[in-house]
Amino acid sequence: MLSKVVSVGNRIDIVIKKARLEDADVSYPSKIYDIISNDRLVCAMPIHNNKLVLLATGTRFELYLYSTLGMYRCKAVISDRYKENNVYLFEIELLSEPEKHQRRQYYRMETLLDIKYKPFSEEEYEEYEQNGIISGTMEEKNYVNGTTVDISGGGMKFVSKEQLEPGVQLYCILTVNYLGIEYNIGIVGNILTSVSVINRSGFYEHRMEYMTINGNEREIIIKYIFEEERKKRKNRKV
Repeated sequence: MLSKVVSVGNRIDIVIKKARLEDADVSYPSKIYDIISNDRLVCAMPIHNNKLVLLATGTRFELYLYSTLGMYRCKAVISDRYKENNVYLFEIELLSEPEKHQRRQYYRMETLLDIKYKPFSEEEYEEYEQNGIISGTMEEKNYVNGTTVDISGGGMKFVSKEQLEPGVQLYCILTVNYLGIEYNIGIVGNILTSVSVINRSGFYEHRMEYMTINGNEREIIIKYIFEEERKKRKNRKV
């Protein structure tokens, strides 16, 4: 089953559930290094905040598999970890059959927030996928400023002064003020559409899905949305 769903090089997400409901799940992106059998595969040890995350043997988690057939989800456990050719690897044993998974539908809210972004080149994005690190050439790029039209926990619409090709990956920083604290949230996103804004010459509206975002920061966005909606309902009642 596994070899029919994914192939070497496909992206995965490792989602570790927290014991307390008030804590956000932790998600680590990685990619498939080798497929051993129909219930075992080898992946590169994930990198988070420019640091290698040495996941422990015996760690259980939800595994999300991304392929040309769509996204699949299953239960899994880390059965082994080791270093090979200076690459840190770990083996995953599937505890359930991969099932086709529809992305969670997040509530979307219209709001104006500051965003700045840098497009990846194909080579820069490949380096990011392999190492989880923003390359030096990306660091040298100037950010392009934009403003959100709406946001959700899974994506956003925003406006800027340049047109973007669908399929382009961006590194974005979204500024959110939640309960008096300003958060600068880093997001790697994929552009789905980019069209000119009617009656606003020189501006383009982009629709973007999140590809990589820290689980805690996604929760900040969701909490911000619900807090703003709560304020709107309260003002309507007054």
